[in-house]
Amino acid sequence: TLTGTRGAGTGSGSGVAINGSGSTVSSLDGAILLCASVACGAGAGGAVTQGSNFGVIVGTGAGVSSSGAATATLTGVGGAGAGDNYGVQVNGTVASTGTGDIAITGTGGAGSAANNHGVVIRSSGVVSSTGAANITIEGTGAGAGSPSGIQVDTGSNVIGNAAMTGDITLRADSAGTDSISLANLSITTGTGTGSLFIETVSLADS
Repeated sequence: TLTGTRGAGTGSGSGVAINGSGSTVSSLDGAILLCASVACGAGAGGAVTQGSNFGVIVGTGAGVSSSGAATATLTGVGGAGAGDNYGVQVNGTVASTGTGDIAITGTGGAGSAANNHGVVIRSSGVVSSTGAANITIEGTGAGAGSPSGIQVDTGSNVIGNAAMTGDITLRADSAGTDSISLANLSITTGTGTGSLFIETVSLADS
């Protein structure tokens, strides 16, 4: 378990950051939890005046890997600076090769500028299962502008794998124009096995 609380200051802070090529959090059977939210035991985060305050980030070249029965859970809330305050951002890889499910839950910060997305996957980010694990990505956009609950954009991003037998669920809520915004993305489930569910709902009422 890695639990982090963003500090106070200007901006560009994170609660939990896995950065740098080759940096990996991995487990065989013990649960993995990356938490930057009061919902899972972290603090609320300090006051900030500028943007880019993330809850949890898995940076380019970094990874979270579960095998066996290990689950991988990433939960984060962005800060309340200007804009671009994401709950969870994946630029690297979150992967399961066993039966342990992947759950990513992000809530954008209450920023005064735009793009406070819940979950962001970009720069060729990968969320993958090659076994029986299910993948659930749940995001809520917040703050000013037009935030998305789930935002996938630059690079060649991937969710799922042809070898997986579990399901993929994308669930998002936002006051913005698009609850889910998907671009430059390949979504793959196992042939004749896994299912894909895309839901735009009010998370408070679900």
